[in-house]
Amino acid sequence: MLRIFSIFAILFATSVAHADTPPMAVHFIDVGQGDSIFIQSPEGKTMLIDAGEKNGMAEKYLNSIGVKTIDILVATHPHLDHIGGLVDIVKKFEIKSVVMPRVTDTTTVTYRQLLEAIQAKGLRITEGKAGLVIDFGGSVLTECLAPNSTDYKDVNDYSVVIKMTYGEVSFLFTGDATTVSESEMLKLQKDKLKATVLKVPHHGSTSSSSASFLKEVNPQVSIFSVGKGNDYGHPTQTILKRMENTHLFRTDTQGSVIIATQGTTLAAYSPPINGSYPVLAAAQTPAPVAVAAQPSPAVASQYPQTSNATDTVYVTKSGAKYHKAGCRHLTAPIAVSRQEAIKNNYTPCAVCKP
Repeated sequence: MLRIFSIFAILFATSVAHADTPPMAVHFIDVGQGDSIFIQSPEGKTMLIDAGEKNGMAEKYLNSIGVKTIDILVATHPHLDHIGGLVDIVKKFEIKSVVMPRVTDTTTVTYRQLLEAIQAKGLRITEGKAGLVIDFGGSVLTECLAPNSTDYKDVNDYSVVIKMTYGEVSFLFTGDATTVSESEMLKLQKDKLKATVLKVPHHGSTSSSSASFLKEVNPQVSIFSVGKGNDYGHPTQTILKRMENTHLFRTDTQGSVIIATQGTTLAAYSPPINGSYPVLAAAQTPAPVAVAAQPSPAVASQYPQTSNATDTVYVTKSGAKYHKAGCRHLTAPIAVSRQEAIKNNYTPCAVCKP
């Protein structure tokens, strides 16, 4: 069972991460009212799940982090807020494989344009459905849990749902699956639903995230991909209430969120600023939180291109100094970035000299 070590860095651990363990990074990209998730495997393979509307935000983000090739492109379902940005991405990036659900009753202009772009590059589409196992590197088990049927009234239920497991850390990417698809997964995939991190279905709409589904998933971290001030009222208060016992992140209030893990630990970051990845504070912290006496530096010192270990320091709520991990003056330490500590007028401890 993963233990929570820090209320700011959101570090989960059962053991200290080793420098020779390669990380996996999951980028929940802020694309406004839509979904886009970019994943880098420990072996260096890349996957893009959706790309938001046709506003260029996903493409801009990928360019900003130097992405040239997408090994696996997944279009969860043919709604504009998920596939709109994929048309230009297929045209401009090297794409090696495509996964999409079989939906025959959708004839939107954007969907046709996406299919034409895929065909123009000579790419073959693999049908995304329950039971499909995706090759995303030997260390990461990647399997589809939905759709489990071939005929839905709501296009959202064709959403390709992907469970990704790296060591003790797992992610559930749900697209816009509604309670109809959730019920099928509860019936047919129940033993696979538990996940550390949940991409909340359908932007936090009440059409999804049933109490029975969330009970089985039992996430420790929940991510809402949602547009600021959207017209749909997403995320709804009902779903926010159901997620209140998780570490909650929202792209409308916090922007893009990066989750980095080495299979036994997990940390949340903002996109890079001046070459470093600031540790990202959760919008909401569940209680109670177990705080370690000497928190592990976890992924923070090993995540590619992040600031080095000395840029993570530790403070206490009542103190005025910042410290190295393990300093004898630390009690119930909280991990923060050095920049954040200085900004909040903390000064370096004269004993541990961080």
